[in-house]
Amino acid sequence: MYRVHITLLVIVLLILSACQGKQDIIEAAYIEFGSANDRENRELHFIVQINEYKMKKNTSYQVQFLIEDSPYIQQLTGVEQFEIPDTYTSNEGTLLVTGTSVAPEDLSTINVDTLRKHIEDDKEVKVNVYSNNKILASESVTEYKQFVNQHVNPDIVSELEVIDVNKNNGEVIFEKAITEAKKDENTTVMKAQPTYIFTLQKESYLLWENLEYFVKGSDPFTLYMIPQPASNEIYSYMELE
Repeated sequence: MYRVHITLLVIVLLILSACQGKQDIIEAAYIEFGSANDRENRELHFIVQINEYKMKKNTSYQVQFLIEDSPYIQQLTGVEQFEIPDTYTSNEGTLLVTGTSVAPEDLSTINVDTLRKHIEDDKEVKVNVYSNNKILASESVTEYKQFVNQHVNPDIVSELEVIDVNKNNGEVIFEKAITEAKKDENTTVMKAQPTYIFTLQKESYLLWENLEYFVKGSDPFTLYMIPQPASNEIYSYMELE
């Protein structure tokens, strides 16, 4: 009787040890939006840290990220999975950091709060470490890091007041304001949402109520500041509306 219990205990411990070993191979896995080293970066970075100390030495392996359970992230990336093309060979005691990056197909549709929820709460992205079609480790990605600021909630764009720039020399006035505007690197996140929207040369622009700030519809993460004289011209134009 005792021998049976001991045998079962050993089997359970071996199973738990094997499972623990599999998970320990993946030290960390996360998704970054933007880059801490590049303010202009607008890519999604899928990153994994692999502890090769937990693998047999000289094991050839590959890495893949699966997003087939996330229609939202699929829409942003245009794919259901990422296969990192490199084949690695484990070197005992090494911590390997690898991953892949993709530029979202349409920045205007990204809602960073929704993206964070799909990653951290719903756990819709998985990373696999595999060798010869055998899974060595598999984990959900549960960490999201963001290095860009979203100034506009995409859900409110359809509610903005449209400015018609096609009269009273409007195109010249607004194009001058856009040309003279400078990127605002100091404002973290705008406290209010924009009030107006207008279109020039097939690009939409979202303009704040004070007529001093705007973002492009194609990139709601980059804020521009309009010089006061150009802002005054826009104000005068809108007074004629």
